[in-house]
Amino acid sequence: TIGTTVFTGSNYIPVIYVAAFDPAGNSLWVKKQDGIAKGGYIDCRPALDADGNIFITGSTQPGNSFNGFTFSNSMGASTTSFLVALDTNGNNIWATNASSSVANFSYALTYANNTVSISGRYGMMTWDGLDLVTPMNLNYIYLARFKAATGNILGLDSLVGNSLNNNPSDLMADPNGNLYVGGNFEYQLFPADDTLTKIGGSYDWFVAKFGSENCNGDVPVPAFSWSNPG
Repeated sequence: TIGTTVFTGSNYIPVIYVAAFDPAGNSLWVKKQDGIAKGGYIDCRPALDADGNIFITGSTQPGNSFNGFTFSNSMGASTTSFLVALDTNGNNIWATNASSSVANFSYALTYANNTVSISGRYGMMTWDGLDLVTPMNLNYIYLARFKAATGNILGLDSLVGNSLNNNPSDLMADPNGNLYVGGNFEYQLFPADDTLTKIGGSYDWFVAKFGSENCNGDVPVPAFSWSNPG
């Protein structure tokens, strides 16, 4: 129970929900998945714009609905990534989701410069006419960018690897619109012209930048001094 909203489920089915609280911790509103027939996940923190609008992303199965929007998958019944924008009262502004013949997931989200960006893992996916496909039995990392006001997709890019388990875990943007994604990979990743190879263990970590080399600006140069008074 959150406030006066009661969650009931069965068979350990995870339910998507978003709750808002005032500064004292009192419940303001709760919005949750409509029905509990199929599971859905939100695996990352939400993001807010300057007006307090809320952006959430995650993974769900077709047929699920949230706040009255029903998720669909034109390519089958696989789990698929979604993105929803809510106003300050928790009402949907817009919602969108990908389609795929194999499961894809969304793990990270950020907002900057009137753009919402998300990152996740895919084997095959299409989102509003943009397509990504991997060789069989491989999963790559994707980066999708959307107009914050409308939800229209701006770009769909890929970080290529050569294994099944490559996962982003966080995504950040700088004031120039560059995006930085971090996560883990199982064997090798190939950002730009580089090759990252796992060293020991089951996974290694990575950070990759999507954007411009320096955005036509002056690159900051560290300038400082220090002293050790004994």
